[in-house]
Amino acid sequence: MELKKDWSVQIEGQTVTDSMYDLDVGPKPMDVVPGPLPPLFYSIPLGPAWAPYQVQAAANDALFPGEWTFDTNQSYAQMADGSMLANLVVTGSCQ
Repeated sequence: MELKKDWSVQIEGQTVTDSMYDLDVGPKPMDVVPGPLPPLFYSIPLGPAWAPYQVQAAANDALFPGEWTFDTNQSYAQMADGSMLANLVVTGSCQ
C-alpha cells in the first residue's frame, strides 16, 4: 500500500492463488444440498378474465398451431394541431 501526495492510496495485491483451485491441497468444504424450492401460488381471478380467444392460428402454423391470440388493429385520429394520433386496438374475449 502506498500513500500518494494527493492523499490517494494505491493498493496492489493478488486476487487469486493457484491453491484455491487445487482440491488436493487444504480442506475441501463439504457439499451442501440446496433446500427445496418454495411452492408458487397463483391468484385465481375473482371474475371473468380477458382471454385471447379472438383469432385462431392455422393448424399448420410452425410455432403456434391452432392456438388462439388477440386481434390487433391500428386506428388514426387527426389532432387539433394537425398531427396524427396513432392508437392500437386490441380485441379479445371475456371468458
